[in-house]
Amino acid sequence: MPKLAKQTRSFFMCRRLGLAVALVLLGASSAGAQAASEVIRQVRFDQRLNAQVPLDLTFRDEAGREVHLSEYFGRRPVVLALVYFDCSMLCGMVLEGLVRSLRPVSFNSGSEFDILVVSFDPTETPVLAASRKEQFLSQYRRPGTESGWHFMTGDPEPIRRLTDAVGFQYTYDPQAKQFAHAAGLLRLSPDGKIYRYFYGIDPPARDLRLALV
Repeated sequence: MPKLAKQTRSFFMCRRLGLAVALVLLGASSAGAQAASEVIRQVRFDQRLNAQVPLDLTFRDEAGREVHLSEYFGRRPVVLALVYFDCSMLCGMVLEGLVRSLRPVSFNSGSEFDILVVSFDPTETPVLAASRKEQFLSQYRRPGTESGWHFMTGDPEPIRRLTDAVGFQYTYDPQAKQFAHAAGLLRLSPDGKIYRYFYGIDPPARDLRLALV
């Protein structure tokens, strides 16, 4: 199957998963189904290959330190995951899938590439980011790579500018009290340009390795 077709299928599988979750949360009524469908219609992950990510944006790292995105660029490729840390399902699946895909890859985070995990929920805190970093580092099980994992929170404006730049469109569902969003990762170049999208929750380890070469 051509690569684009695989990515498209993964994207729509992700959309169906999000819709199924929303339907469960909202209940099986037709009114609930209608509301869920309206929420899902606002969710997109558009490809903007070669677009420049704004590196002047300011966030907070897991230690609560104010950082600029530019601090993580200029040396090596970057894997970007847009999630929110208090997500009860899809975000955890995205990060677990990333860890599974990275385990067979001989490259080490912090040496050959960096991982940026950015929350798009402006209410989340560095304390929660630090907790999630510890959780997924323990799953990664590769000592000495901690410096390559960065879990960040931010204010609404830098979050909006970052998500807009990469085509990540999401919405908050007040009925479910959760965000509706797509699942995927991005590989960014050392100068902050979008090199590749990985849609879904399990990027093939071989494809991820080739994208990092």
